[in-house]
Amino acid sequence: MLVFIPRLITSIRLGGEVVTQRSAKPRCAGSIPARASMITKTTATKFKELVKTFSEIDENDRVFIIPTDTIYGISCRLTDKKALQRIKKIKQTGRERKGFVVLVADFSQLKSLGVKIDKNRKLFLESVWPGPVSVVFPEAKGFAFRIPRFQELQKLLLKTGPLISTSANKHGKPPAKSAKSAFLVFKDAVDAYIDVGVLKNPPSTVIKIIR
Repeated sequence: MLVFIPRLITSIRLGGEVVTQRSAKPRCAGSIPARASMITKTTATKFKELVKTFSEIDENDRVFIIPTDTIYGISCRLTDKKALQRIKKIKQTGRERKGFVVLVADFSQLKSLGVKIDKNRKLFLESVWPGPVSVVFPEAKGFAFRIPRFQELQKLLLKTGPLISTSANKHGKPPAKSAKSAFLVFKDAVDAYIDVGVLKNPPSTVIKIIR
């Protein structure tokens, strides 16, 4: 989710660490559209159906658009380097990773990625997660991390492992608010779209923890 240009709001101190809080400012929507799988679900089943339908898109080198508790995101497995390169090409971002968020199900997945969770950090993270806050850690440069609010999305992450996600838009364009509008931009450049209608939530807020 979350292609944003962070702008500085404030800094707070956690024990011996300074936390810089930034608000996510969406990048400003392109157009391109053709043959991909559109999995349409009602709002009521939005996240429960993600788990059930993931088998339809669960292959290597697959890129898919899913709804989150913030906005629609272009996603792939964190371990799938080819798919990540596809996302960068689709979004026309070049080599930069700005705007890429790693969605994790819990602290265990976060620790498995080399993020240190001491007492102060855990207290702070428990105050903002699960929820629409993405956190950048000094030992994990290049990505922000987030535990999403919805339990069903967390269940999906337990099934898939951590997912990389970034907003469903071309570089410099506003995020798509629905899977259908994303389809008009990306067409068959994306393998599958899970459509739950229009999402009107803002992108996540970005917080950077500084040593």
